[in-house]
Amino acid sequence: MTSTTGIDHDPNQALDKPDTSLSGALGGHDNALNFLRLILATTVILGHSVPLGGFPYPWLETWADSAVDGFFVLSGFLIAGSRMRLGLLAFLWRRVLRIMPGFWVCIVVVAFVFAPLAGRYPGEEYIRQSAIEYVVANGGLQIHQWGIDNTLETVPFPYEWNSSLWTLIYEFRAYLLAAVLLWLPPIRKYAAFIVPVLAVAAGVAALGEWGYDMFGTPWLDLDAKRFFAFFAAGMALYFLGGWIRSSLVAAGIAGVAVVAIRIASYPWYLGVAPLLLGYVLLVLGGRLPVRLGARNDISYGVYIYAFPVQQMLALSGGHALGVLGFAAVSTVLTVPLAWVSWKLVEEPAMKLRRLVPAHLFKRKYVPRRSE
Repeated sequence: MTSTTGIDHDPNQALDKPDTSLSGALGGHDNALNFLRLILATTVILGHSVPLGGFPYPWLETWADSAVDGFFVLSGFLIAGSRMRLGLLAFLWRRVLRIMPGFWVCIVVVAFVFAPLAGRYPGEEYIRQSAIEYVVANGGLQIHQWGIDNTLETVPFPYEWNSSLWTLIYEFRAYLLAAVLLWLPPIRKYAAFIVPVLAVAAGVAALGEWGYDMFGTPWLDLDAKRFFAFFAAGMALYFLGGWIRSSLVAAGIAGVAVVAIRIASYPWYLGVAPLLLGYVLLVLGGRLPVRLGARNDISYGVYIYAFPVQQMLALSGGHALGVLGFAAVSTVLTVPLAWVSWKLVEEPAMKLRRLVPAHLFKRKYVPRRSE
């Protein structure tokens, strides 16, 4: 507002009080969100250790699924901010650069490094033509071919080389949906109201897959509803962040609620938990004093390389390590690959973002107080 002296004042800053909102606590880039993504990626490794190592602890897989949901929440929060700052073409270009180069190199490494090594084990055989078909079939991000012929036939979870990759197509579709939604002037103007409504609707639609469908959405599969519910929750919290207080006590209560709902009822977890899980993660992201991954974000590399590493460990007799040992060794072996992926592929690719100016096809937008 403008005072009688002609000086602009922000009433929220007039008293020089610290900003305790979600948005204020996260403090731009000075936060622990990349560290949390690394923790989530490690949790996925632990959960995948159960089927890949042949261990009888299915409840661990449950929390790996919830870690993936956490990825989508954080992605929704970050993507909403990116979309509001960037023009349409710049936004889409940066999303392609963030996902596709690392993905392409990963499937090539699996086909022509991991699979030939696996072919040297007893009972395994490497067929180059099938490896080529694996790369071609999956190059568009949608996974059509899960295995490479005659490999991974002797492991507890046979034939599939990288089952973590199937979620990436849903991630990219969420990017496209965010790009379109936040291109529309009414939604941009009233995002703090409309996006939370969409987030709740997405949760109800996911709940509806289990018999509570209010919107009639058979044209969307359960995974699409599930992932968009969590992604939209992250977007909603971005737009509401200035009005919501960042509280560790409230986050603790919300965290207990998420765990309880997840244990009690998966359908209701999909319908109720996205905003609660998002709140927990964003409070931790703003409060944790850890900046690991702030400069070198290896979480994506950990996520896309862990599964083939774990399959190779299973081929090498990793079951003898026990589930925690299997997960620990998998993590230790995956982190260097993720680092190489970041330094040689992902980070150089992101430097190409300047090829498309940020302002191209950017609609005028005046941030609301909640941002």
